[in-house]
Amino acid sequence: MAGITRTSIVSLLSDQSWSANTLLSKPGASEFTEATARWNSYQAPTYAAALSVGSEEDLTTAVTLATAHKIPFLATGGRHGYGSTLGKLQDGLALDLSPLNNMTIDASAGTLTVGPGVILSDIIEPVFKAGYQIQTGTCSCVGMIGITLGAGIGRLVGTNGLMIDALLSARVVTATGKVLEVSSTSNPDLFWAIRGAGQNFGILTSATYQLHPVTSTYTSVDLIFPADLHVTFFNALASFNISAKWAIAAQIFFNTDTGEPAIMASCVYHGPQDEALALLAPILDLGPVYRTVIEVPWNRLNAEAAFGSDTETCIRGSIHDIYGVTLRKRTAETWISVFGMLSKFYESNPDARGSVVLFEVWANHAAVAVPDDETAYPWRDAEVYMIIQGTWPPGNNSAQDAFTATAREVRATLASTSGYDDLAVYVNYAKGDEKLEQIYGARKLPRLVELKRRYDPDNVFRFHHALPMGLP
Repeated sequence: MAGITRTSIVSLLSDQSWSANTLLSKPGASEFTEATARWNSYQAPTYAAALSVGSEEDLTTAVTLATAHKIPFLATGGRHGYGSTLGKLQDGLALDLSPLNNMTIDASAGTLTVGPGVILSDIIEPVFKAGYQIQTGTCSCVGMIGITLGAGIGRLVGTNGLMIDALLSARVVTATGKVLEVSSTSNPDLFWAIRGAGQNFGILTSATYQLHPVTSTYTSVDLIFPADLHVTFFNALASFNISAKWAIAAQIFFNTDTGEPAIMASCVYHGPQDEALALLAPILDLGPVYRTVIEVPWNRLNAEAAFGSDTETCIRGSIHDIYGVTLRKRTAETWISVFGMLSKFYESNPDARGSVVLFEVWANHAAVAVPDDETAYPWRDAEVYMIIQGTWPPGNNSAQDAFTATAREVRATLASTSGYDDLAVYVNYAKGDEKLEQIYGARKLPRLVELKRRYDPDNVFRFHHALPMGLP
């Protein structure tokens, strides 16, 4: 890192007067580890110091100081992001926002206001006890605001929309340390931009969301299909009637019990069990080798759906190499081909058999009901969000190289029949090697670049799939 050393960063920060709730820590200290530990250990950023920020005023001071002295920094809440571009930050400053975990529910207005340290699991019980629910991601340890900035997909996209569709307003710390109120009526251009590309424009110190009244229970159906049923399963999934109430996640994985690839499916229906099972008959009739059915309220959905895997999924510190693909149409032949690619990969690379390909077939009815130009997010008509996720023992370069080759082949194969003219990628699932048009959309990119120049002319927010300062 040119211009300033590790020692000078620590010295500069130590000379400041911080509030009692703000803590400066250095590598080797337990407080530093707590402030920087990530869910994904692969291609991670590194830091010369961490500042656990206890107030909005301290945050603005830190941003102003870092900008003035050209100290690269990254502000994080849940630290669940896994794009490879985050690793471009080396020996920088970690702005740990976890102390800013304030949360307020206005039951009469049906709104929720959170700080950037709030993770999804923090809001579930308070919101439910107030008589409401809200669309969230499927993983409880992700930062509420962090997932929102990319758009926020999950099981309720069909009925409640994307998380950005619930966002009413926010407070944003800009590159100059100025705090702006953003909403549809206050700085509406910045409000447009943060809903789909928010990490490029500032740090949100609070966000207010519209809640939805709790309407009914949910039915969760978990299934496993053996390798010899993969053709019939993918044909059934491709033709299944995904009404607004459905969210189906299917995953190609290596079944260590049988020693061969298999498919697990988590089918969630916004309604009672008898109704769900009748509608799911085309998939149930295929003959899964495992089946469990439960009816759960909204506050237990993330914890109990998908084989109750949420707790295990949230364990920090493993390698997670991610490639994403967004699909506008479902094509069984392509998915069958991908199953064959994974089968060959598993056979040749036993150390990487924890790698998976995930299909998130989320109903998009409420998402497409919002006018496309209302937010920066470009893929409202997506029917499937794909994640190609690799893992291997640290230091196993051959497994890493094999996964990279397979993942790129799978991504290209999926993109070829996606229904889009080119590769399309949900920004929160982006690897970092994609073209910017493939992440932010060719039509919306020019406006985003114009706003980037206006709100972040020094490009200090540049480590999460960074927007350029100009276009050719």
